[in-house]
Amino acid sequence: MDLGISGKRAVVICASAGLGLAACDALASEGVNLVMFARSAATLEQAAQSITCRHDVEAQTVAGDLTNREDVTKLAGYLRQTGSADILVLNTPRPPSPMRDFLA
Repeated sequence: MDLGISGKRAVVICASAGLGLAACDALASEGVNLVMFARSAATLEQAAQSITCRHDVEAQTVAGDLTNREDVTKLAGYLRQTGSADILVLNTPRPPSPMRDFLA
């Protein structure tokens, strides 16, 4: 299916496993470049490498905890330095208090 989003950039929260990783895979299959955010740097890197190899897209990583304001600020700073995102997948089972500041 062609959703017309090839070449766009998506930020996926909680991206290293489960539904977040599935969202990354689906977006990458459409040609979307990714910024993947999750707590485990090692797991996140492995997931990004796998997606890059399978779909030939950029999969950048930022390790951090969504509930930690400093980590969310780090993600925001990374996006300011590297360019904005067209898509946000806010994959979280709990209220993301620090993320509200990021979205404002």
